[in-house]
Amino acid sequence: MNKFYGRLRKYSSEGGFFVFSVFAVMFLVGITAGAFIAARVMPEETNAFMKTVKYSAEHSGDNVWRTVGGSFVSIVGTVLLLWLSGFFYKWISIALSGTAVVCKGAVTGYTVAMLTRAYVWRGALMAVISIFPQYLILLPLMFFMGARAVMFSLKNDFKSAKSAKFKNYIILLVVALFLSLAAALLDGFAAGYLMNRFSVYIS
Repeated sequence: MNKFYGRLRKYSSEGGFFVFSVFAVMFLVGITAGAFIAARVMPEETNAFMKTVKYSAEHSGDNVWRTVGGSFVSIVGTVLLLWLSGFFYKWISIALSGTAVVCKGAVTGYTVAMLTRAYVWRGALMAVISIFPQYLILLPLMFFMGARAVMFSLKNDFKSAKSAKFKNYIILLVVALFLSLAAALLDGFAAGYLMNRFSVYIS
C-alpha cells in the first residue's frame, strides 16, 4: 500500500494529475462542440436519428457479442491512438492525444444532445443508461493514457527500448486493453440490457 501511495506521489510531482485534468477539460470542450453541432441539425436528420435510436434500443439484446465487439474495437482504437502518440515528439504527441480526446467528447456531446432534443427527459435518461456503464472505466482510462503518453513523450522515454520506463509503457498498453474489454462488456451487457428495457418508453 505504501508503494502504491509512493507511486501516486511521484506521479503527482511529475505533473501527471495536472495533465490528467487538462485532458478532462479537453473532453468537456469536445462535449460542448458536439452539443453545438447537434443544435444546428435539421429536423429531417433528427427524425432519422430517432428511428435509428428506437431500432437500436429495441434490438440491443439481439446480438450482445456483436455490440461488445464493436464497442471494443472503438475503444481500442482510441486507446491505441493515445498510446502511440507517446512515441512522437512533444507538440505532435500533445496534438494527437488531445485531438483523440476532443473527438471522443464531441461524439458524446452530439449523441447526448440529439437524444435530449429528440426525447427530452427520456433522452437524457437514455444517454445516461447507454453511456454511463462503460464510461465508468473509459473516461479515467482515456485521461490517464493521454497523460502518460504526453509525459512519456516529453521525457523522451521512447528513445531507449531497454529502459524500465519503456517496459512499463508496454505493460500499460496491456492493462489498458484488458480495461477496454471490461468497458466493452459493460456496454454490451449492462447498457444493452437497460436500453432494451427502456425501449418501451420510446414513442
